[in-house]
Amino acid sequence: MKEYNTKQKEMLLNFLKENGHSSYTSEEMLQALPGMSKSTLYRLLGHLEEEGALRCSMKDRSRTYSLIEKECLRHLHLKCRKCGQSMHLSEEATAEIIRIIENEACFLAAAIDVEVTGLCRECRK
Repeated sequence: MKEYNTKQKEMLLNFLKENGHSSYTSEEMLQALPGMSKSTLYRLLGHLEEEGALRCSMKDRSRTYSLIEKECLRHLHLKCRKCGQSMHLSEEATAEIIRIIENEACFLAAAIDVEVTGLCRECRK
């Protein structure tokens, strides 16, 4: 079945691209995207997650979503559990962690799709 880029899908992708530093619950997205129905949003989130375009996480017992950019597949992500901010670990630091995994566990990593959760500097204050 052919996949069409609807106005709603384009609106959702633009919102996620413009706000790439954070992740959002479906309720937060519905508030930010006037005119989008709940069923349409859930359908789009499901399709985008299946396509590997979205990262899904948990925050305060709610699923949150953020866009995965192609360059994000080469490094780890750090996500604050309190404010939801997402940060990118450098490719150099990620490579060092992968090297340690390979040496310590004799495990060859095939893909990097990891999000480390905790508290950012501001939320730890």
